[in-house]
Amino acid sequence: MSAEASDALRYALRLLSYRDRSEREFRERLSRKGFSLQAVQAAIERLGDSGYIDDRAFAVLLRRRAEEVKLLGAAGAGMYLRRMGIPRPEADEALEGYDERPAALRLIRAKARSLRGLPPEVVRRRLIGHLRRRGYSADTVFSMLNEFIKENT
Repeated sequence: MSAEASDALRYALRLLSYRDRSEREFRERLSRKGFSLQAVQAAIERLGDSGYIDDRAFAVLLRRRAEEVKLLGAAGAGMYLRRMGIPRPEADEALEGYDERPAALRLIRAKARSLRGLPPEVVRRRLIGHLRRRGYSADTVFSMLNEFIKENT
């Protein structure tokens, strides 16, 4: 391994000390740092051989974060995974069976607390907009909103 490739690997390992990354993220960061294509490729191969780059496992981790922490709908989770550098096939595989309904209800309950005192039509409109911006399907938005209204009447 060349000296430049070793420097690239050291830099990549430093990046890993902050958080996991996709292969695409490593390529972008190493290239932006000024490493040659050969050094970037050598560092990425070494990281892959050592198990530090695994886009499938990273996609599963990101899915869980999208579902439990970020409370994203299926479309929002897909965009989040792709933005984090996960290729579409791995993202689609990680999102199989994604159930956005529990997260939608949690999000509605949390957001509704901040909307207390507003007219019901304003609350409904704001909740719909909030969920749609987070990537929830229209079916999920309306069914969970109806469920929330039933439990609060």
